[in-house]
Amino acid sequence: MRRNFCWRCAAAEGYLASVDPNALLGTSYQLEKFIKHHATPTWVTGVNSLFSDPATVTYVNYVTTTLASGSVAVDDSGNPSFVWYAGKTVGLTYDNKVFRCPSDAVKVVLPHKKARIHAYPVPVGDLAAARCDKCGVPIPA
Repeated sequence: MRRNFCWRCAAAEGYLASVDPNALLGTSYQLEKFIKHHATPTWVTGVNSLFSDPATVTYVNYVTTTLASGSVAVDDSGNPSFVWYAGKTVGLTYDNKVFRCPSDAVKVVLPHKKARIHAYPVPVGDLAAARCDKCGVPIPA
């Protein structure tokens, strides 16, 4: 069962992760994910989101900000991901290369796997109506 935590409760539960900002594109896996979410790859089918700003410094800022202040969703396997509501459009979401909606949040996945951590934009509407399972605050907060 998926569990959601606000940042404070995620900290209390021990889910927070640190990241070396200089190592976010350090592996071929991370570079592949960066390209997937910054350029329109012809090989992606299904849902894919693209950041609006292609600058690596913006990407690094999104990752570090999300880890420092985002809410946490823990999947059925116990793997956490972080989501930060940006308050502005940070990218666009496509479904089979057809525009679906703007994305106004950033999701960081695999935060505890230094060679695989990466981020992509998501629409905050996908996260609507979630509440922290510990304190009840609305997420994203």
